[in-house]
Amino acid sequence: MTEAEWLASTDPRPLLDHFGHHCSDRKLRLFGVECCRHLIRVLDHRGRFALETAERFAEGFCDREVLEAGRAGAQAAFTEFDDSTPYGSGGELGWESAADAVEHLCRNEDLRNVMDEIAIESAVVRAGLDRSDMWRALRRLTLTEQSRILRDIVGNPFHSVSVDPRWRTSDVLGLARGIYDERAFNRLPLLADALMDAGCADDQILSHCRSDGPHVRGCWVVDLVLDRE
Repeated sequence: MTEAEWLASTDPRPLLDHFGHHCSDRKLRLFGVECCRHLIRVLDHRGRFALETAERFAEGFCDREVLEAGRAGAQAAFTEFDDSTPYGSGGELGWESAADAVEHLCRNEDLRNVMDEIAIESAVVRAGLDRSDMWRALRRLTLTEQSRILRDIVGNPFHSVSVDPRWRTSDVLGLARGIYDERAFNRLPLLADALMDAGCADDQILSHCRSDGPHVRGCWVVDLVLDRE
């Protein structure tokens, strides 16, 4: 894969195939969480707990035992599904696929083996179940959005970027922590200004902070500033 293909791809699966091995388990799980976040409307309390648990585990806020509890709950919900279960407007396959996606997200294994399935199942649920042209268009739109999210989390693997320790001033670190903790990505341009004040002139960092995004938890610039892998 070339850099141009990486930047232009509208499907996250080839990106994961080529560069997934460069991603930490944390970043892969956070990407899966963002793929599945819109599934909340068709998940019951067990599925929502699984989704929340996957993110907490990625960030080190719970252990593998809790992760397994989340996975088991989502698996039970998937198994117990029946035609009369009134979960949202996603229809039968919508609920089933949503539960399966978050169950995969809570597995204690190399996520590279299941990330493609998480991405496509969440795209299917978001698009709906009919096979019309509209369904295909929505699915393409969702996969395109997932590709943009993956690039926000991973950055550009063709150009490594580092942070000068002198850039980590109290203002920079305070802004980055607030953006991360509060998902306040509208403050990223302020982070760019603070980084410039601290001496940063790296165009990749500054332009990413000032881009339209999407920006999500795991954003490569925020992670770089906070020294997260």
